[in-house]
Amino acid sequence: MKTNLLKLFRPSKRKNKASKIGETSKKQPLFVTPFIKTSTYRILGCILLSAVIAILIAPQLTVPKYNYQPGDISKNNIRAPRDFTVEDKQTTEKRRVEKSESVLSVYDFNSRAEEEVEKRITSAFSIMRETIKNLPEKQKQLSIEKDKEKVETLLKIQLGQNDFNLLCNRGFKKEIEDYLLDLILPYAQRWIVISKEQLFKERARGIILRDIYTKEEIIIDDFSSFIDLKEAQILLKRDAPRILKNVRTNVRRTIINLAVKLIEPTITFNKIETNAHRVAATEDVSPLYYNVKKGEIIVREGAKISGATLVKLKALTNLKGKKSILWGLAGYFLFSFLSLNVLYRFSNIPLRSSAISRITRRDFTFLCTTFILTFLVIKFCVISAKVFSKGYTAIPLDPYFYLIPFSFAAIVVSVVLTPRLAALSSIVISMFSCFLLDNRFSFFIYSFISALIAAQEVSLSKERKTIIRAGLIVGATNALLILSLYFISGDVFKMETLASIGFGFMGGILAAVLATGIIPIAEIMFNYTTDIKLLELADLNQTVLRKLLISAPGTYHHSILVGILAEAAAESINANPLLARVSAYYHDIGKMKKPLYFVENQKGVENKHDKLLPSMSSLIISTHVKEGVEIAKQYRLGKIIQDIISQHHGTSCINYFFQKAKDLHEGGNQLVSDKDFRYPGPKPQTKEAGIVMLADAVEATSKTLSDPTPARIQGKVQKIINNIFTDGQLDECELTLKDLHLIAESFIRILNGIFHSRIEYPEKSAKESNGKDLDQKSAKTDINRQSSDTANSERDLGRIGITKSRDKHSAA
Repeated sequence: MKTNLLKLFRPSKRKNKASKIGETSKKQPLFVTPFIKTSTYRILGCILLSAVIAILIAPQLTVPKYNYQPGDISKNNIRAPRDFTVEDKQTTEKRRVEKSESVLSVYDFNSRAEEEVEKRITSAFSIMRETIKNLPEKQKQLSIEKDKEKVETLLKIQLGQNDFNLLCNRGFKKEIEDYLLDLILPYAQRWIVISKEQLFKERARGIILRDIYTKEEIIIDDFSSFIDLKEAQILLKRDAPRILKNVRTNVRRTIINLAVKLIEPTITFNKIETNAHRVAATEDVSPLYYNVKKGEIIVREGAKISGATLVKLKALTNLKGKKSILWGLAGYFLFSFLSLNVLYRFSNIPLRSSAISRITRRDFTFLCTTFILTFLVIKFCVISAKVFSKGYTAIPLDPYFYLIPFSFAAIVVSVVLTPRLAALSSIVISMFSCFLLDNRFSFFIYSFISALIAAQEVSLSKERKTIIRAGLIVGATNALLILSLYFISGDVFKMETLASIGFGFMGGILAAVLATGIIPIAEIMFNYTTDIKLLELADLNQTVLRKLLISAPGTYHHSILVGILAEAAAESINANPLLARVSAYYHDIGKMKKPLYFVENQKGVENKHDKLLPSMSSLIISTHVKEGVEIAKQYRLGKIIQDIISQHHGTSCINYFFQKAKDLHEGGNQLVSDKDFRYPGPKPQTKEAGIVMLADAVEATSKTLSDPTPARIQGKVQKIINNIFTDGQLDECELTLKDLHLIAESFIRILNGIFHSRIEYPEKSAKESNGKDLDQKSAKTDINRQSSDTANSERDLGRIGITKSRDKHSAA
């Protein structure tokens, strides 16, 4: 049978497949304005979505300002977003100042002051004695005036004129020199400072006394032996009468004046050396750094703010400066853009001659909306978890994160689109969830596995409770994942573990509840028809089907049979049997507008086509497709069903009226074109649409069989499928020759079941049989009449349901 069927199939010579694919893309309905190219729309969508994701993932878009002062109470927990090191400059500088102040001041001690004073005095007196001795008497007065400056230079003091004149008159005698040395040398040996006021500031710590010649240093903390210049001068004047008791008054006065002026500090403050010591000490003080680890709580809620805490908070503000925020946003944006493009491209790469899921503009918009909603939900849950962890401190923050419904987006995408696309989307969502949770890889694994299981569990959802069941399974899986993570960390026997497992189970249920509420909204907003929606539409009590039953009962019966055939065919080739059956139920609802123009609804009524031109009849017949789409939109049956309604006849020709038009114009000059007698299309774009087309034709034509034996049914089915195939109606859907063979087998099996043979019961009287024989006779009469009416037009009847009787024509 398979060999015979394949022999009947011949490739179409009308157009190559590439051209038809091009036509398909042009006719594809757009979700947004059609003047935007697909590539431009994709790029703009990715840019917009990447920007939203980057904004949601970025921890904070404004630079935090912590207006605290030392001693204030923290209003909340402040945690470090990453590792950083900060120098406490204030404390470091304070330590250096303390270290510098702790350094002892350096004072220079002139250990040779006695020798220097004695040398100056001796040298000055000896030189002047020689000078006075060798000068003539006439030149003494003139030379003495010049030698005053020389004496002052040698003694390093300023001499009064009277004192100098006295010394000159006395000839700078050795006796005066000795008295002066006896008076001044004891004070050249003492520790004399300029002022005790500065020295006594160092009393608490002491000083470093440094010999300016030997460079030896000693620490002095007893200042009782120190005197200043004033004290030295007072003591010298007190001792002078005792030492100079045998000296004349005027000479004594001169000696005292010279001695007072010759007293010099033997200890002086060395500022340069002191600063050098302090600089060296401050350099030994290492800067104070705080190493803050990622996740470390810098300050807890209710804790006092210390100086070190303020330093860390200031560093945290600088860490989150505007420039760093912009760079972070740029990084998240670029990462998001690349990830979304990879997802889009990968989902459209052909794998084994079929793509994972051809993403249309509507699908892309739906995915973008789902991603944004997902990140908003996760962001809200993260913020709520932090708030709850503050209010109820018995449970740490991490267990609350397991309550986040990571898998609800996978459920929505799997139900609305495909499980494979949901799995790909889960990768992107899991990555960004990881970012939102401080780049913790365990949450990536947790959310990704949960999403995969959720997408798989709802892949064959036939009713809404399937989603709740998937939520329970995801919750149980979450609990096992959390338990395994705690086994790895070794923290199993804790209250935190039990809370995390409970929250993880609740997270799965919450994901299912959210998905259950969101899926109907997605169906309405994006005009999707999910399997759950199809199950609702499959109810024969739907308003549209009840109206069809009342206004066009023949069409209703025909649609039910087409649904049976289409469902069996879809199951045989792994298409969507539910979609095929439900679409078949509604494929001819357009006939409700003019039911009596179609043969299955004519019950002894005059054929309305008898008084119409073939072209007008053809127009009325083809209009039921357009009217069916309008009714489907009115009752919101979903775009996918609307598409199948518009495609179930494709661009096939209404052969009966085309032939009738040719007969009317036979012998005339006017040519009749089959273009005027074809349906508007488009041709079937999906497997399910192709199956409905084939089932519609097969079911309509099967009624014309006078003796429906298995052989005749097989031949008729093969012939109908071959005619549709050679007419090019299946060029734009994904049905293969193997699929057509399997579809034909399913049709034949179903039709053989419908037209099975019956046992002929013996005739009885009307009274005994309760009228059953009358029904049987009536049925036989109908069959004979139908057989005679369809002798010459089996193919046309199979396409549009036309029958010929007594030279009169009626339209289906």
